Amino acid sequence: MAVAPGATVDTVLLEHESGMFLMAGPITTINFYTGDAAAAEAFLRDRLASVAKANPWICGRLVNDKKKHGKLTAIRYSPDVPSIHDLFQVDRCGRYFCSRRARYVSRPLP
Repeated sequence: MAVAPGATVDTVLLEHESGMFLMAGPITTINFYTGDAAAAEAFLRDRLASVAKANPWICGRLVNDKKKHGKLTAIRYSPDVPSIHDLFQVDRCGRYFCSRRARYVSRPLP
């Protein structure tokens, strides 16, 4: 699909993907590594950039545009090489307390 540079593409989700499916909580992940942190960060950042280049929709946002898609939800993304800045973050300053010894609890949806 040819798209002008900087333009976005909307891919409409299926009806069941636009309904109850979206009420589930987000998936978040914390990974703990040992060894050279800079090397691990460089590897993971490059790998995520490769995946995003092949699958630009992973950097997209869910949108509800009733004029374009009616009651359905769409994922809006740019087919240009996406920025992974918002997808990949490293806590270098210890702002977040995460520990392998901490007891993490799965919280059910209300």
